Amino acid sequence: MAKRPSTRPKARKLSDAANRLKAPTRPPTSWTAPRGVLGAFSTRSPRWLGALGQMDRWNISTGSGTTTRACLAPKPRMGVVRRRSIPKIARTELTGAGSCSAKTDLPKCEIRLRRHDGVYRWFLLRAEPLRDDQGQIIRIYGTSTDIEALKQTEQRLREDESELRRITDAIPQAIIVQDPVGTSLYANRAALDYTGLAMEDVVKAGFRERIFHPDDVQRQAQYRQSALAKGVPFELEQRALGKHGQYRWFLIHYNPFRDEQGRIVRWYATGTDIHKRKRNEERTRNENIALREEFDHSLMFEEIVGSSQSLRKVLKAVDKVAATDSTVLILGETGTGKELIARAIHKRSLRSSRAFICANCAAIPRELIASELFGHERGAFTGALERRIGRFEAADGGTLFLDEIGDLPAETQIALLRVLQEREFERVGSPKPVQVDVRVLAATHRDLAVEVEEGDFRRDLYYRLNVFPVNVPPLRERIEDIPLLAEYLLERYAKKAGKNITTQLIDRRLKCCRTMTGPGMLENYRT
Repeated sequence: MAKRPSTRPKARKLSDAANRLKAPTRPPTSWTAPRGVLGAFSTRSPRWLGALGQMDRWNISTGSGTTTRACLAPKPRMGVVRRRSIPKIARTELTGAGSCSAKTDLPKCEIRLRRHDGVYRWFLLRAEPLRDDQGQIIRIYGTSTDIEALKQTEQRLREDESELRRITDAIPQAIIVQDPVGTSLYANRAALDYTGLAMEDVVKAGFRERIFHPDDVQRQAQYRQSALAKGVPFELEQRALGKHGQYRWFLIHYNPFRDEQGRIVRWYATGTDIHKRKRNEERTRNENIALREEFDHSLMFEEIVGSSQSLRKVLKAVDKVAATDSTVLILGETGTGKELIARAIHKRSLRSSRAFICANCAAIPRELIASELFGHERGAFTGALERRIGRFEAADGGTLFLDEIGDLPAETQIALLRVLQEREFERVGSPKPVQVDVRVLAATHRDLAVEVEEGDFRRDLYYRLNVFPVNVPPLRERIEDIPLLAEYLLERYAKKAGKNITTQLIDRRLKCCRTMTGPGMLENYRT
């Protein structure tokens, strides 16, 4: 008599398939299906019957929105859903055809089922195939979990996120949302409008290096990483590149957003434009430097001393031209006080509250004159370890006095002509123009008209400088000013030395001074 085959392996596989469907909380409904058919629902779960009801037809819809209609028989075996009426993704995941193996995870999908009252609810379907000894699928065991509340919560979260983005887009400040390690995830409309980038560019690697100045990124990288690790609010001052190719200073506030457990889930970085404030701070710093240089300079030329007719003529010209923005060319021999005349013009001008910057073109080496006047970028030449502004940029809004302009090299004369014409220049090592508002006063002891004829000075630059010439007479042409000048100088030196000089000594020295002739008389008096 033939021995009946044992059913224990099949029962064991059935038990294993059912156990793999068990969860810490058993799903509320379960179903089975034969091979090739989705849903020969032989379950007797009261909750399943109560959820779907005794209806003849019901709908299944996948997350993609595709809806199909299937038949449901009103028998204890609740019904059969034909394979051809199920979308391909549902057939693949639920039947496991061609994709199930002993080691694969439970196939699952999310669909909407219509209840007995016509309301659709989301369900999570999970299936486990039962195989025979040859590995063929003979039955499918599945569970259906109601996830309608989860779906509604996800929808509310999406709506809240959309509302938050609309709010941040309405804020005029630039806002960038970052993950806990500082990677950019989102930028509001103000940030995108300023940078000219799209949202796809924000989430790409290297976004910060693309919009912020390289010097600022390198200088503040370590501090930023340390502050992000601490998880406390902090702020940075950085230059951000705009869509027009210009950098502007921004004050960036970093604020963390934490979940209920206190863990940081987002960083919100808000940027405030502080470019005008930084420019004012830099201008004030430059003016303070200029003031300190003035204090270090000798005070003996603080005032113009004299009452001669020739000096009165010069002072009248100073009063006439001071209120304008015209370029002034001060001519005179060495030691006649050309810088003093330039300071008098500045003090009587509308720029008197701003910086007065001096540059002696003869005292600066030829290879450094362009860097001194126009500044340079980091790495522009050997020894340029950082960016440095020049005399023109330091005098922005004020007055720049170029002494000994006749000694200016030919290549620098061209750059100076451009500044006088276009009010802009380029730093050494940078192709970007810098706009400035500077009044230029120039002085020389040379005869520039002769220099032009000999080809040593540009004719067009000479005409630009010689808008309003002022000739300072030497002291030998105003002998009547010697007593006043001598008394002024002696009084200043006596006060400085703490001594009392009698008028008899002054009278004896005046006789000697009147007999002195030749260039540099004023320098001789000071010594």
